[in-house]
Amino acid sequence: MLNPKAELEQHVNQFRNRLYEFEKEMDYEFSVDEWRYLLEHGLNSLLSTRKDEQKMISNVSIRTKKRPSRWKLSSGVVYAIPLPRLGGYGYAEMRVSKDENHETGKLEFMDYIQYYNLRTEKVLTLHELDRKNPESCIVIRTGYYGIKEGEWIVLGKRHREEGTFLTPLFFDTLESNEEEYFITKGLWGARVFVNEKEAKAVINPYGSSGDVAAVYEYEERLKEINDNLD
Repeated sequence: MLNPKAELEQHVNQFRNRLYEFEKEMDYEFSVDEWRYLLEHGLNSLLSTRKDEQKMISNVSIRTKKRPSRWKLSSGVVYAIPLPRLGGYGYAEMRVSKDENHETGKLEFMDYIQYYNLRTEKVLTLHELDRKNPESCIVIRTGYYGIKEGEWIVLGKRHREEGTFLTPLFFDTLESNEEEYFITKGLWGARVFVNEKEAKAVINPYGSSGDVAAVYEYEERLKEINDNLD
């Protein structure tokens, strides 16, 4: 069962898809002022059908602001990624978690790229991607170069509530001894030493990767779990 935040998150994204479908049916992109009018009068019309509802909406106010320069790097932004070796496109989303840094004891935000188990020949819209609902296949702390330079295609932004993305587990080996495996929660969690099998079952690599190296690792993961990509 979804927690209240996750349920709210899901409802907002479902509502966004309904608005997308409505615009598609109308073959028209409504302005912000037009949406304000539609929401105010549409909601009042809906409330009028409820037998015990005694209230009505007097006004819907929408304030706008300029998108921040780092908008493309915020939680919930979804990307289509050109796959250099497999061809076509893969998909990923920026996710942000909040957890304790075991060295400082402070709560810190940590951002990761969550890559999805999906490859397509043509770029999907965010709405089409939501309909396919692919599962996450690997999480990597990834550099931003491809996003900032426009190599990754921004499809849009899903609504994400703070705290609905749990800090992922990662695995690695010690630099001084590559036979010593450990698992850690996030980048700054305490290291738990385990055997090789337990470590590799975590899938997600510890540390940070440049976007090119991360995409190569993503491609390898896609090949590993999809027989038709060999």
